Amino acid sequence: MITKSEFLLKYLQVNDFENNMVKMASDNHLVFYNFLLHGVSPGTGDNTARIIAQNTHLTHSGVEIINTIMRKYTHLMVFGILALLFWRAIHPGRHTYFLAWGFTTLYAFSDEWHQAFVPGRSASIRDVILDSAGAFIFLTIHYLRKQTAKTSNG
Repeated sequence: MITKSEFLLKYLQVNDFENNMVKMASDNHLVFYNFLLHGVSPGTGDNTARIIAQNTHLTHSGVEIINTIMRKYTHLMVFGILALLFWRAIHPGRHTYFLAWGFTTLYAFSDEWHQAFVPGRSASIRDVILDSAGAFIFLTIHYLRKQTAKTSNG
């Protein structure tokens, strides 16, 4: 069985990150990625802060700053990738970028709603906005790259 680390290394090659994300995306990969999202999460911000503190020599305020940056950056990345997977799952079709963004935003809402019922977690509309922004950024970059490739190819 492939480990999570092997899976991520296989698809997150630095040289061609976006193309690998799109190649990986299919209906089955979309479902798998959703399960992976819930399995990889370290839990609460306190857990993340503890991991940072154990592996660095930062002060408490330094740990909190790094913790916040890492967690928010992760929201952007994870939901950006999820948006590309949604795009690939419904492509080709009409309004694929808008639908992919919408499905990703709905997923973000459902994820935050679920967290409201998990002990030690809380729901945050700010996280939904951040998740939605990550989806929008990734989809916009993907769209612009496709348009650039079209115009350069004739």
